[in-house]
Amino acid sequence: MPVRHKSPGTACALGLLWGFGAQAFYNGQTLKAVVQIVLNLLIMWPMLQATGGGGAMILGFGVAGIFMADGYKIARKINEGIPVGPWTFF
Repeated sequence: MPVRHKSPGTACALGLLWGFGAQAFYNGQTLKAVVQIVLNLLIMWPMLQATGGGGAMILGFGVAGIFMADGYKIARKINEGIPVGPWTFF
């Protein structure tokens, strides 16, 4: 079976769209992406409303960093032929 090619740089850049699961969609982890979107709506949206944006922005940058690293490492695993499940992180 041929190895799918995924650009780690693209996956990392898509991780900047925190809360949207774009890097997970790109890497073929659809269910993981949907869960990221739902968690964003349940956690980040109320925090944004409560803090006027400050606390949500700080948390958002941390989450984006995690999503960027996850997208990058998952794309590399895909390129190396390492099996990646729907819930694989890093």
